[in-house]
Amino acid sequence: MNSEFATLAQETYVSLTTFRRTGVPVATPVWITERDGALYVITDASSGKAKRIRHTAKVTLTPCDMRGHVSGGVEVTGYATLVDPAGTAMVKRLVADKYGVMAKLIGVRTMATDLLAKVTGKSGSNQVGIKIEPEASTQ
Repeated sequence: MNSEFATLAQETYVSLTTFRRTGVPVATPVWITERDGALYVITDASSGKAKRIRHTAKVTLTPCDMRGHVSGGVEVTGYATLVDPAGTAMVKRLVADKYGVMAKLIGVRTMATDLLAKVTGKSGSNQVGIKIEPEASTQ
């Protein structure tokens, strides 16, 4: 694994910067996990970051706090892709393993949202995993 990616994998929060079609950067604090040399993030499939990744794969990552205030240190560039449902399930497990009770609380809320969606007939939570690989490994 890229040593800078390994450093980021140990962080609690990282600032994930995605790019609009116009090239304007949009930074979002996210939880981060790692597996087999890639970093993973979970998000809602209809979120802005997922939409931006669908058209611009290049992203940057840097350590931050839960409010997105960058704490300095390493900044890496990578390429992001949205993963399939099996990959998303794996990312959810990785997040649950790393973040424990906090992730489980969010998971309960998500299950409640899904149950409400079934009862009301409206769409519920639709999460997707994001795989981020180092810039050098994707060229």
